[in-house]
Amino acid sequence: MVITMDIALLKKYFELEKKEEDLLLQYTQLLIEWNNKINLISRKDTENVLERHILHALGVLACGNIESENQSIIDVGTGGGLPGIPLAICLPKNNFTLADSIAKKILACNQMVQDLDIQNADCVNTRVENLQTKYDIVTGRAVTRLLPFYSLTKNLLKKGGRYLLLKGGDLGEEIYEFENQTKLKVKKHALKEYFEEEFFETKYVLEIIKK
Repeated sequence: MVITMDIALLKKYFELEKKEEDLLLQYTQLLIEWNNKINLISRKDTENVLERHILHALGVLACGNIESENQSIIDVGTGGGLPGIPLAICLPKNNFTLADSIAKKILACNQMVQDLDIQNADCVNTRVENLQTKYDIVTGRAVTRLLPFYSLTKNLLKKGGRYLLLKGGDLGEEIYEFENQTKLKVKKHALKEYFEEEFFETKYVLEIIKK
């Protein structure tokens, strides 16, 4: 399936170089093609991939204040490379690890990274609790509840490192539980403050700093 895609949606919010534009569009098409083989994203989103997946992934960039170079970033439960691949394209001087426990998803992810010749991203098929490396930033999309996710991943973060997690819906109870148990504060960035499309009305980036 070939979907006509308009980069204007992304350029509306980001100043992209021509190479970044081309890679984001190529990745979008590859994601759709792979999704026809294995389940990476919802099939009903196929005609809205740029908005609901690529722009959504770049929400981390919009509000996360990520330095432009020399940051180590791990995308936990990357699936088909979201948000990791769009972020790696837009932050070529940072180093990304895209991790997932499902082998076929990492197979797809790794092939897309190779096809796009992305040099700053490695794809790893593993459970995150088995990783020993420490990172500046842990990111992920639609991850499990904050408290169990933190328990699984806190050893991945350097002291002073940050979580930048894409989540949606009513998060009040979840955030209260997390803050009460860990004594860490959650900063909730509402993506509707950055993107005007209706899809982002209940979408957030949760920022947590590890002390």
